[in-house]
Amino acid sequence: MISAITLRMRGDERTKRLARHPLVAPLSATDVLRISEMVTHRELDAGSVLVHQGTLPFDIFVIDRGVADVELDGTAIAEIGADRVVGGAARRAWVPYGATVRARTPMVVWAVDPRSARAFLRIAPHAARIPWADSLPNPGAESRPQPTRR
Repeated sequence: MISAITLRMRGDERTKRLARHPLVAPLSATDVLRISEMVTHRELDAGSVLVHQGTLPFDIFVIDRGVADVELDGTAIAEIGADRVVGGAARRAWVPYGATVRARTPMVVWAVDPRSARAFLRIAPHAARIPWADSLPNPGAESRPQPTRR
């Protein structure tokens, strides 16, 4: 759906790469350009933690390449890889992350600027839904203190 002419005019390889990501590809050229201003392309080493179980959801990551383990109370229970979103559902609902996500292999992710998370989810609301989102249950969430909304 992205206009090749628009991206060629912009001449930004990072934006072109983002536009090819399945989460972003269906969006308009205008929305892709808006999202490209909200994200940073990061490379992570194996063992790096994207999010920690039980912490508040400030970060959203769109996985571009690599594989991560999803750990519940320190035990790996699943794996996720390219084209998945980490943190979108937790951020939308403003509940603590239900699991830790740790890079098993070197990874490349799009990190959404926490100040832009709401705008990102308005442009791409599907990032907080299955099949894109972290969709694991959050055991014990009801017993954790819930943050107040700002």
